[in-house]
Amino acid sequence: MRFLPRNINLLPTIPYVPTSFTKKLLVFYMVSLLITSVLFLSHALPIWLLGFGIISVVLFAYGLSHFYKVWSRLGSLSFRRKLLWTAFVIRLVYVIFIYYFNQAHYGSPQESDGADIGFYMEMGKMAQKAFSGEFTGLIDNWLSMKIDYSDMGYCLYLGIIYYLTGGLSDYIIPLVLKALYGAMSCVFIYKVASRHFGEEVGRIAGILCMLQANLIWWCGSMMKETEMVFLLCWYLDSMDSALMSGGFKIKDMAQSILIGLVLFMFRSALALVAFAAMFAAIVMSSSRVVSWRKKILAGFLVLFVLGVSYGDSILSTAKELATTAQDMDQQSMNMNWRTQRENGNQFAKYASAAVFAPLIFTIPFPNMVYTFENQEMLMMVNGGNYEKNVLSFFVVLVMFILLFSGEWRKHVFPISLLCGYLAALVLSVFAQSGRFHLPAIPLEMMFAAYGMGLMNTNPQFKRWFNYALYAEVFLCVAWGWFKLAGRGMV
Repeated sequence: MRFLPRNINLLPTIPYVPTSFTKKLLVFYMVSLLITSVLFLSHALPIWLLGFGIISVVLFAYGLSHFYKVWSRLGSLSFRRKLLWTAFVIRLVYVIFIYYFNQAHYGSPQESDGADIGFYMEMGKMAQKAFSGEFTGLIDNWLSMKIDYSDMGYCLYLGIIYYLTGGLSDYIIPLVLKALYGAMSCVFIYKVASRHFGEEVGRIAGILCMLQANLIWWCGSMMKETEMVFLLCWYLDSMDSALMSGGFKIKDMAQSILIGLVLFMFRSALALVAFAAMFAAIVMSSSRVVSWRKKILAGFLVLFVLGVSYGDSILSTAKELATTAQDMDQQSMNMNWRTQRENGNQFAKYASAAVFAPLIFTIPFPNMVYTFENQEMLMMVNGGNYEKNVLSFFVVLVMFILLFSGEWRKHVFPISLLCGYLAALVLSVFAQSGRFHLPAIPLEMMFAAYGMGLMNTNPQFKRWFNYALYAEVFLCVAWGWFKLAGRGMV
């Protein structure tokens, strides 16, 4: 622990969020944007894309300080209500805006790259017809079409929405529901963070999630990400509550297991990591609190339920993850494909797990240069990626502190869930994809909130944070060069 200061105070204090902190977030973002735009002037972002980034970072920076101060004297229940409704209103305003913006800009409510959206909506319509009795054997039909279980959940969900609303709207009602799910996810993270790190950290974590631009942006997309994150946060809160109670009561874990089973039909690898994290928490829990008999019983029950529900699919998913982890050629082939495809980047072939691993808490980097229309959705979230990059400083710092202080034993479940999922990403072909990083963001916001509290009790961390901001400027500019030079555009 020599590289960390001695006598670290692990008790965070957050009397308020300093305006100097939030101003730095905004100033360094503007500096990054300015330098990148000047250096690559012919590929600078158009005004409307600049607006997406600047507004998102302004909302995040000043909203964080404002809402924490205004809500500081509220009771826990009142805070939850404020958090839920404010997060919902922010997302509702956004989804209505983006629906009409995309309609005007792209001629469709979909974003610039909506290839998978058409598939999900088509399958949702098929499910609607099945629920209406127009045909039977829906799942058999999907299996014959080689549709994975991990996609069926969202297709069934859309089918239910379309059936209940009589096909009233293909987009509006699902998008409004996404705004609600996104808001509820903020409350779940607040509860988990409060349980582990105290009320003050919990409030910061909830507000960070409420304002985080990527979490807001995906509420306006008809992809399955928002629903998937909602299920993960719900599972996290429910299972964490059951594990922290110390008794491993079956009735307390039943809801969590059910949520996990539903999550499996949205992304099987994520659900597998979620259950693995639960097993890690059970094994690591103190035998003085929970006997080995109860641990074995709880583990056996979960394995039995999983085996009965998705036995073959779980084995297939686990085998696929293991094969991918052992076969680095698969990742190399994918990177070569990214090099050779239309508008591909010739530098992509040099990327590998060895490159992604040290950066996995931070990536993806902000796209602050304009490449082509198909990537405009990536440029829209440059502000959200910047927020994630900057706050990853606190996440990494907290991971080191918890590891070397031994405090990690008190937080095995959320640490295992975050690190397990990110490890799976490193070994996959999606390590650089912002879409696949989305489930990690709520957990990262929670650990970042704890790190921000530690900065107040350990002043030396403020200096380190300044270094991280300077590094972020360099990374933003370097990533802009990488995006353009790899395509021969500079």
